[in-house]
Amino acid sequence: MMTPDFSAYAVGVDVHLDCPVAPKEICSAIEDLLGHIARECDRAGATLIGHIKSVVETDGQGFLGVSVIDPTGEATFRGELQEGITQMDIIINVLLYGLTKDRLQGLVDPLVRKYLVFPGGEIELKGLEECHDHDHGGHHNGHECDDHECHSCDHC
Repeated sequence: MMTPDFSAYAVGVDVHLDCPVAPKEICSAIEDLLGHIARECDRAGATLIGHIKSVVETDGQGFLGVSVIDPTGEATFRGELQEGITQMDIIINVLLYGLTKDRLQGLVDPLVRKYLVFPGGEIELKGLEECHDHDHGGHHNGHECDDHECHSCDHC
C-alpha cells in the first residue's frame, strides 16, 4: 500500500522537428532534463525519489529509455536511436514521496519546455492521467548496469 505522501506524475511530449536532430543531442537533452527534475524535486522537499524515467519513441529510428533514481541525476540508458529523427513521442514519469502531484506538475512541465528545445522544433505536452501496467523488459529495479544498460550516452 502506498503511503499518503506518494505522488506520481506522467506527461507525454510530442516533438516535431523541421530538420533531423542527432541522437547524441537527444540523449543529452533527456539526460539533462531528468537530472534537473531530480534536483528540483529534491530542493522542493521530496523525501524519496522512487523513479524518474523517460521513454523516447520514434518513427523507425529506434527508442531510448532513460532512468534516474536519485538527486545526483546519474542516468542509465537503454535502447538506441538512429540518425534522421524528425518526430518523437516522449513519455516522462516521476514517482516520488514528499511532494503533491500538483507540485510535481508545476516543477516538471516548465523543465520539459526548457530542456526539450531543439532548433526548428515544436513540442506539445499532453497530460497522461490513466494508470497502466507495463513490462520493464528485463530491467531490474536494483538499477545495476548490465548488457542492456549503461551509465553514459556513448551508445546513442
